[in-house]
Amino acid sequence: MAQSPERWASKILSLPVFDDVFAKAVQGSPFANLAFVAAMEVGSAHEFVEKVVEWAPKLDEAIRDDLVRSTFMLEQFWSLACSVERAFFESTAHQLGFGLCEAPAPPISSATARARRADAIKALTWKPVNPPRKF
Repeated sequence: MAQSPERWASKILSLPVFDDVFAKAVQGSPFANLAFVAAMEVGSAHEFVEKVVEWAPKLDEAIRDDLVRSTFMLEQFWSLACSVERAFFESTAHQLGFGLCEAPAPPISSATARARRADAIKALTWKPVNPPRKF
């Protein structure tokens, strides 16, 4: 069963950066859908805020003022939404069945796996080397 796109926005809005009033306003707006936020084609947090303010008259009156008043939180929401965008789209593609179309990673031999493991253990057990002193 596919999960709703708003689940990702709920995870972002649960962070202590956002207050409850702002979180409810975003969840009541189209911006709760990260696919919609990605489709806005804005390049920065400032552009996102400008676009939200531009579209604000078309939103419900109950949430319009809470969104427009909190520009700092809008910028933070956009930056966090952009950082989880790839995971969101990968999850959506996998839930729709397209994630299974990706070519699997080529299998590695047991000798290669042992060599990688030995290199990893060696890297973890070596003492750190001090960088050369500059005069």
